[in-house]
Amino acid sequence: MTLPLPDGSFGRFKIVESPMLEPALAAKYPEIKTYSGRGVDDPTITTRFDLTYNGFQAIILSSQGTILIAPYARAATQAFTSAITRRIIRPKLPPTASSPTRTPRRPNQKSWRSSLLSEKA
Repeated sequence: MTLPLPDGSFGRFKIVESPMLEPALAAKYPEIKTYSGRGVDDPTITTRFDLTYNGFQAIILSSQGTILIAPYARAATQAFTSAITRRIIRPKLPPTASSPTRTPRRPNQKSWRSSLLSEKA
């Protein structure tokens, strides 16, 4: 299988089904499938993706960074965006009694999900 990469090329992967749902839940929702794979040309690259009623979404882990693949638009089945992040994005957690109430702000920090959602609009 080939997956789109941020530079416009495609990566080749050997894919296997990798069920994540309990058998009873999988029987109730047969349209939800999850897969894992390893790069054919570069075996150090791995991928996980799902095919659901919401479409196709994937993550590729490589030494160059994390690549996220999502539908270009909500109903898209043929057009996808592929973006790479080279840093770890940590979710913002609410302050606790033992932590400071002010979190240092990093400029231009967005979660990848909000970035993808804003591109769909």
